Amino acid sequence: MATYADLITDALIELNVHQPGEPIEPADSALGLSRLNMMRDVWNTEKLLILEVQQETFTLVVDQRVYTIGPAAEFPTSRPVKIEDAVLIDTSVTPNVRYGMRVLDKDEFIAMPFYGTAAFPAALYFEPSYPVAYVHLSDAPETALDLELSVWQPWTTSLTLTTTVSLPPAYYECVLYNLALRLANAFGVEPTALLVQFARESRAKVKSLNSKSPKLRSDVPQGLSR
Repeated sequence: MATYADLITDALIELNVHQPGEPIEPADSALGLSRLNMMRDVWNTEKLLILEVQQETFTLVVDQRVYTIGPAAEFPTSRPVKIEDAVLIDTSVTPNVRYGMRVLDKDEFIAMPFYGTAAFPAALYFEPSYPVAYVHLSDAPETALDLELSVWQPWTTSLTLTTTVSLPPAYYECVLYNLALRLANAFGVEPTALLVQFARESRAKVKSLNSKSPKLRSDVPQGLSR
């Protein structure tokens, strides 16, 4: 897995101030890391610009189909922007058994034929309400299973050179090209028109990916009513 030291090296290569295969000077790595953390701090003030993938595990409640997720919610965590993957874990047996779930969009979820109870709910829908979001299961669980979610969270953790890069698709490119732009002045380099274009286009793509999906609810206080 790539680290942020690798990303900084790639950024300096894009600026033509470092040659592939050569060791990077510690001072250059430190400068790159400083600019990277500064960029992260600024980007975190811009709504839904950059994210990282984290795994969170929660325990389901028997016969409960809808859960809040976010600060002080039923699934207590930072409010995620997106759920990428979901797995049910049956901890009543040894070894534990894992069951994959489908993560559906709003239209797919609404089109499901019915909601009832099931030993292992087959799917879920993530409703990105604010400040607390909702996780809708296709069925209420019959036992207290664990639910493991791979979620997109704000890029808030302070980064080090050895931190593993854990970014969704297209985000590495966005960070790479925009970091290269931020390092250009420090290294006395005029960024090429192509680098500026790549930075602008990758930034726009990430913002587009992070746009909110339509809400599932209208005037219903807790999830979908059918």
